[in-house]
Amino acid sequence: MQPKVFEGLWYMYRLQFSLQEFLPKPLVMKYLFTFFRMLFYLFAIFLLFPLQIVANSPFDLKYSDDELVKNNLSKSSEAYIAYLSKKAKLVVRDDPTTAYHIGEKLIAFGESNSIEQSIAKGKQIIARASMLKVVNDKSFKLAREALEYAKKIGADSVYLDCINILGIGHLRKKEFHKVFEYNQLGLNHALTIGNWEKRLKFTTNAGVILSIIKEYDKALMYFDKSLELLLTQPENLHLAQIYMNKADLYYNQKKYDFAKKEVLNSFKILENIDDKLTKTEGYIILGKVNLEHKNLESAQNYFTKALKLLEGREDTKRIVETNLGLAKVQLLSQNYAEAKDFGFLALELANKSNYNNGKLEASLLMHKINTALDDFKEANNYLVSYTKLSDSLEVATSETKLKVSLAEMNFKNTEQTIRLESNRNLKRQKYILYTTITLLLILLNITFFVVHNEKQQKSLNKELHLSKVELEERSKVLHQSNENKTKLFSIISHDLKGPMNSFKDLVSMINRGKLSKDDLLHFAPKFENSLDGLLFTLNNLLTWGKTQMDGIKTIPAKINMGEIVNANISLLSEIANKKSIELMNEFGEDELAWADKDQVDIVLRNLLSNAIKFTPINGTINVGCNAQDKMLEIYVKDSGVGMSRDVQKHIFENDTNFTTYGTKGEKGTGLGLMVCKEMVENNGGEISVDSQEGSGSCFYFTIPKYCNQNLS
Repeated sequence: MQPKVFEGLWYMYRLQFSLQEFLPKPLVMKYLFTFFRMLFYLFAIFLLFPLQIVANSPFDLKYSDDELVKNNLSKSSEAYIAYLSKKAKLVVRDDPTTAYHIGEKLIAFGESNSIEQSIAKGKQIIARASMLKVVNDKSFKLAREALEYAKKIGADSVYLDCINILGIGHLRKKEFHKVFEYNQLGLNHALTIGNWEKRLKFTTNAGVILSIIKEYDKALMYFDKSLELLLTQPENLHLAQIYMNKADLYYNQKKYDFAKKEVLNSFKILENIDDKLTKTEGYIILGKVNLEHKNLESAQNYFTKALKLLEGREDTKRIVETNLGLAKVQLLSQNYAEAKDFGFLALELANKSNYNNGKLEASLLMHKINTALDDFKEANNYLVSYTKLSDSLEVATSETKLKVSLAEMNFKNTEQTIRLESNRNLKRQKYILYTTITLLLILLNITFFVVHNEKQQKSLNKELHLSKVELEERSKVLHQSNENKTKLFSIISHDLKGPMNSFKDLVSMINRGKLSKDDLLHFAPKFENSLDGLLFTLNNLLTWGKTQMDGIKTIPAKINMGEIVNANISLLSEIANKKSIELMNEFGEDELAWADKDQVDIVLRNLLSNAIKFTPINGTINVGCNAQDKMLEIYVKDSGVGMSRDVQKHIFENDTNFTTYGTKGEKGTGLGLMVCKEMVENNGGEISVDSQEGSGSCFYFTIPKYCNQNLS
């Protein structure tokens, strides 16, 4: 405000000399001009003197409350309220009890002097202090009372602060949909009243909330809006934090170069600002980016810098992330003992602070470290912990996303309802106004009102219908996801638990000395076959699970089918030789296809493995292709046991499960054929089988031939 005052005084000062040039010269006009100049100086003193008092009193926190009274500063109600409000803001996070007492002082001051603003600010400070101290029914009640009072007296800034306090409470309870509801309410009100600072705050908060629940595209939209607001202002800490939020978001999206760029943008601002927290976040992100690029030395350097800045701080989340980063560096450097120390420390801290994402990542990392150390029992324990936590977090995240989406839609519907009601009120006012003019205008206004209202209602009904359809689709997806999980656990318990228990019993017998060397040699081939089948089933299970729960990306490219067939024959030849089965490659040298190499490789490996399993000793398996117009038809033909028509009808279905045994007792689930079907269809092909019991089977699948058109 001060620069504008001085600017106005300068124009008044210039005006007196401009008037002097145009005024007549008689003596009376000279006295008139002198009088005008005296008025100017008196006006300047009147404006500048209060500015000096206000500048020195409310925000100079070197005074205690008693000194304020002593220096008569408290006689200015605005100065006293501003002083206490500023003091409470500075201490509320570290000492909420003191802030609570300051709020009581403001309420007492307001009630004794009939100042509603003082009461409103006091209630808001008490609510914030209570919410930061402990989140319970009382703190929420205080926040709602403060909100209603601020709304009642029209204290917009305090009203927005109370909305933010309620959002903080729900955030600490991890009720993200409620946080989003209050945040959108605050953002809408800030936009309505033109409060730039609060608008920026709620816009940034929306991005953070959506980022937490992994709605990254929506979060990025809000962060970009925050940047638009901030780029018109001088560089400040808030701008650096927005860049860092974007960096973390890009890292989670695996856009590592973008993440690095945003960290450097933030660091450029932090050259002139001492903020260890934001710098720590930047070092952690750069460490993780370098880890992804296998730049281990740089990654360790950044994680070490972050750990140094965290010394003496109780920032558990970032300490966990830093130790996880150092553990990964040591694991990739094959320093397994040091990796285990860092990983164990990260897991211990995550468990103490109930940091779920930290527990999840640390459990998986400890599984990998113990696997590298050949401590398979411990590795399996960590894997079980990881799986349980991952499933629970996935369900919680899905529910939260759905609730936030519902909150967003409810907010939009409420906003539209308010807008409709506002329009209706406006129409009524127009109706009353036009009745005083002519009957014709009244009739025209009624017609306009009915037509417009009908259009609005149709539009609203359409949006509600679309929202309902979207919710039903999401419900179907969630239901299918639950069914997939049930099937996964059914297969695990049915086909993996048995071999693992047998393996455990065998090891137990060896440990107790109840199994002789001759017995061990006798069971070794069967044991090896069982493990081969278990590993193969597990690989198929994991692949199928990924396609069902996360989807699988198909990246077509030019591939040589002969090379892929040769590689798989070489891989499975040892298993075939054990049964004296001859594998015949009938592919030409230049059979080129346009498909995802990894997926085609998995399909061939499954079909060949099944053929070997169901082909008797001294049998043959032929692999070749028939060239069609735009497709290659690949076949895997065996001289095995074949299958019935009923089995052929259901063998590729996703909702059935077969447990079958090969000619030497090899066990399988039929899960591999489900994987084959999905991957062939992902590449634009089809899969089928032709078989007769006792005469062998021939599996066919098609994939696109390679031609120049595939590249367009």
